[in-house]
Parts: sequence; C-alpha cells; structure tokens
Amino acid sequence: MFENEKHEGETMKKLIALVTMLLAILAMGCTRNVSDQKDQGQIAISSFEDCVGAGYPVMEIYPAQCKTPDGKIFIQEADTQLTEREWKTDDVALKRIPESGELACFGCGATMCVDPISGLEEVEETPEQHCDQDFKIVSSE
Repeated sequence: MFENEKHEGETMKKLIALVTMLLAILAMGCTRNVSDQKDQGQIAISSFEDCVGAGYPVMEIYPAQCKTPDGKIFIQEADTQLTEREWKTDDVALKRIPESGELACFGCGATMCVDPISGLEEVEETPEQHCDQDFKIVSSE
C-alpha cells in the first residue's frame, strides 16, 4: 500500500510538471504572436498617438515624428496658435523694411535662424500681429 501511494505521488508530480511546461510554452507562443504582429505592423497604427502607444521610436524634432518598422512616419499635430507668453519670448522678432514698409520676421525659431539685414525698424508685436516660430506673420487684420 505504501508503494502504491508513492507511485501515485510521483505520477502527480510528473503531471504537474507537464501541465506547467505546456502553460509556459503556450504563454511564450502568445507573447511571440503579439510581438510578431507589432513587428509586422499588423497592429493598426493610424496616428502619431497610436504609433507612440505601440512603443515605436519618436524622433525629437519639431514637430515630433514617430516611425513604424515598415517606414511609415506619423507627425504630431502642432498647435500653431502660440500663447502671448510664447510669441513674446520666442526669439523671433517682427521688423519693418523702411524703404518698402514690408514686415518680416527675424531671429531664431523652432527650426532655423534668420539674420536681419541692417537698417530694419523694430515693430512691437501684439496679439493681433506677431511672428510665429516658423517666421510667418500672424495677423488678425
């Protein structure tokens, strides 16, 4: 009787080990399947936010861009309306060309620097008329 219980105990240990191994193999297969889908771009990516959420790399440029392994690039939508604090401190200044009266933006913006020519007149920027980071004149007139 002792021997029969010993045999049943060993059988139960083997059964538990087998079930554990099968569960581990199954878990690895599920993990790999999700990883393969991500690598193959099968997870639906249709926006910058989806791309970032899927864990793909974000290029630290302005505006930020996220690239999927298949080469698709998603660009973060930038808020083009700067707050008053932002346009007053963005290092892009509004200037007037005295001869023609034309306005232009000079300084260092988000992506480049534009040096002014000599003889330009400084123009006070207002919420109604100021330069944005891309050297465009924002005018509500």
